[in-house]
Amino acid sequence: RLFSVPGSTAATPERVPVPVLLIGKSGVGDAIDSFNINATYFSHRNVPVLGAIFNKMNLEGFYSLENCKEAIDMYFDKFQPDKRAFGYIPQIPALTNARENV
Repeated sequence: RLFSVPGSTAATPERVPVPVLLIGKSGVGDAIDSFNINATYFSHRNVPVLGAIFNKMNLEGFYSLENCKEAIDMYFDKFQPDKRAFGYIPQIPALTNARENV
């Protein structure tokens, strides 16, 4: 589908939107809310959203990667069947605060 640049008066379309894959937060509620806000932004601009990859997931505890993956997968199955969670990236302890140590 063709997409016109907002504010453009050109009679011809200027570009074709490229589908996006969002990079999400860890956890469940904030991760899903952030996905929805960003997916809505792109959707309103006629840019297809494929789904998301969730980043910096804890390996242990209540919000562990395993627990969050289960909840987020259920959310996508029920409420976003045309999109999907493409993956979950664990938090890497050696990289925590790495920016500050450079």
